[in-house]
Amino acid sequence: MPLTYKIDHKKRFVTVQTVGLVTLDDILVYYEALVVEEAMAYHKLFDASDGDIQLSDDDLMTLGAWVSAFQQYDPRGPDRHLVHEPEDRGEDVPLEDARDDVARRRERSLTLLRRQRLQGISPF
Repeated sequence: MPLTYKIDHKKRFVTVQTVGLVTLDDILVYYEALVVEEAMAYHKLFDASDGDIQLSDDDLMTLGAWVSAFQQYDPRGPDRHLVHEPEDRGEDVPLEDARDDVARRRERSLTLLRRQRLQGISPF
Protein backbone atom coordinates (compact mmCIF):
# COMPACT_ATOMS: atom_id res chain seq x y z
CA MET A 1 0.00 0.00 0.00
CA PRO A 2 1.55 3.34 -0.99
CA LEU A 3 0.14 5.23 2.01
CA THR A 4 0.13 3.74 5.49
CA TYR A 5 -0.94 5.46 8.67
CA LYS A 6 -1.01 4.76 12.39
CA ILE A 7 -3.42 6.47 14.76
CA ASP A 8 -2.20 6.45 18.35
CA HIS A 9 -5.19 7.38 20.49
CA LYS A 10 -3.16 7.27 23.70
CA LYS A 11 -0.66 9.86 22.41
CA ARG A 12 -3.27 11.62 20.27
CA PHE A 13 -0.84 11.43 17.35
CA VAL A 14 -1.11 10.26 13.73
CA THR A 15 1.85 9.20 11.62
CA VAL A 16 1.63 8.71 7.87
CA GLN A 17 4.28 7.18 5.60
CA THR A 18 4.22 7.07 1.82
CA VAL A 19 6.17 4.78 -0.50
CA GLY A 20 5.91 4.84 -4.28
CA LEU A 21 3.05 6.32 -6.25
CA VAL A 22 0.31 7.92 -4.10
CA THR A 23 -3.01 8.90 -5.67
CA LEU A 24 -6.08 10.83 -4.62
CA ASP A 25 -7.86 7.63 -3.60
CA ASP A 26 -5.04 6.74 -1.19
CA ILE A 27 -5.26 10.14 0.49
CA LEU A 28 -9.06 10.02 0.72
CA VAL A 29 -8.91 6.63 2.49
CA TYR A 30 -6.59 8.26 5.05
CA TYR A 31 -8.88 11.29 5.42
CA GLU A 32 -11.87 9.02 5.99
CA ALA A 33 -9.96 7.09 8.66
CA LEU A 34 -9.24 10.34 10.52
CA VAL A 35 -12.97 11.00 10.73
CA VAL A 36 -14.07 7.45 11.54
CA GLU A 37 -11.35 7.05 14.20
CA GLU A 38 -12.17 10.51 15.63
CA ALA A 39 -8.56 11.62 15.17
CA MET A 40 -9.07 15.01 13.51
CA ALA A 41 -7.91 16.88 16.64
CA TYR A 42 -4.66 14.89 16.89
CA HIS A 43 -1.22 16.09 15.82
CA LYS A 44 -0.30 14.62 12.45
CA LEU A 45 3.07 13.90 10.83
CA PHE A 46 2.76 13.15 7.10
CA ASP A 47 6.06 11.82 5.75
CA ALA A 48 5.98 11.82 1.96
CA SER A 49 9.76 11.71 1.60
CA ASP A 50 9.68 8.26 -0.03
CA GLY A 51 6.46 8.79 -1.97
CA ASP A 52 5.54 10.27 -5.29
CA ILE A 53 2.22 12.06 -4.87
CA GLN A 54 0.57 12.47 -8.26
CA LEU A 55 -2.42 14.81 -8.20
CA SER A 56 -4.17 16.58 -11.04
CA ASP A 57 -5.76 20.02 -10.72
CA ASP A 58 -9.13 18.29 -10.27
CA ASP A 59 -7.64 16.09 -7.54
CA LEU A 60 -6.40 19.18 -5.70
CA MET A 61 -9.85 20.73 -5.93
CA THR A 62 -11.33 17.54 -4.46
CA LEU A 63 -8.83 17.60 -1.58
CA GLY A 64 -9.67 21.24 -0.96
CA ALA A 65 -13.35 20.36 -0.73
CA TRP A 66 -12.61 17.60 1.77
CA VAL A 67 -10.48 19.91 3.90
CA SER A 68 -13.24 22.55 3.85
CA ALA A 69 -15.76 19.93 4.93
CA PHE A 70 -13.50 19.04 7.88
CA GLN A 71 -14.30 22.41 9.48
CA GLN A 72 -17.17 20.68 11.24
CA TYR A 73 -14.55 18.67 13.19
CA ASP A 74 -12.78 21.73 14.65
CA PRO A 75 -10.55 22.02 16.46
CA ARG A 76 -8.32 20.17 14.05
CA GLY A 77 -4.83 19.20 15.14
CA PRO A 78 -1.72 20.61 13.50
CA ASP A 79 -0.23 18.92 10.44
CA ARG A 80 3.44 18.61 9.54
CA HIS A 81 4.40 17.41 6.07
CA LEU A 82 7.80 16.06 5.08
CA VAL A 83 8.80 15.65 1.44
CA HIS A 84 11.87 14.47 -0.42
CA GLU A 85 14.55 16.97 -1.26
CA PRO A 86 14.42 18.05 -4.89
CA GLU A 87 17.09 16.62 -7.13
CA ASP A 88 19.95 18.95 -7.94
CA ARG A 89 19.99 19.10 -11.71
CA GLY A 90 22.86 21.56 -11.77
CA GLU A 91 20.85 24.17 -13.63
CA ASP A 92 18.69 27.13 -12.81
CA VAL A 93 15.01 26.73 -13.61
CA PRO A 94 13.31 30.04 -14.52
CA LEU A 95 10.12 30.93 -12.69
CA GLU A 96 7.20 30.50 -15.04
CA ASP A 97 4.59 32.06 -12.81
CA ALA A 98 3.87 33.02 -9.21
CA ARG A 99 2.42 29.59 -8.47
CA ASP A 100 5.77 27.96 -9.22
CA ASP A 101 7.47 30.37 -6.82
CA VAL A 102 5.02 29.52 -4.01
CA ALA A 103 5.53 25.80 -4.63
CA ARG A 104 9.31 26.19 -4.44
CA ARG A 105 9.11 28.16 -1.18
CA ARG A 106 6.82 25.51 0.30
CA GLU A 107 9.22 22.78 -0.81
CA ARG A 108 12.14 24.58 0.91
CA SER A 109 10.09 24.92 4.12
CA LEU A 110 9.20 21.25 4.13
CA THR A 111 12.81 20.28 3.45
CA LEU A 112 13.84 22.33 6.50
CA LEU A 113 11.26 20.49 8.63
CA ARG A 114 12.67 17.16 7.42
CA ARG A 115 16.21 18.19 8.31
CA GLN A 116 15.02 19.29 11.75
CA ARG A 117 13.34 15.94 12.27
CA LEU A 118 16.50 14.09 11.27
CA GLN A 119 18.45 16.21 13.78
CA GLY A 120 15.96 15.31 16.53
CA ILE A 121 14.29 18.72 16.65
CA SER A 122 10.58 18.33 17.28
CA PRO A 123 8.36 20.32 14.88
CA PHE A 124 5.64 20.51 17.57
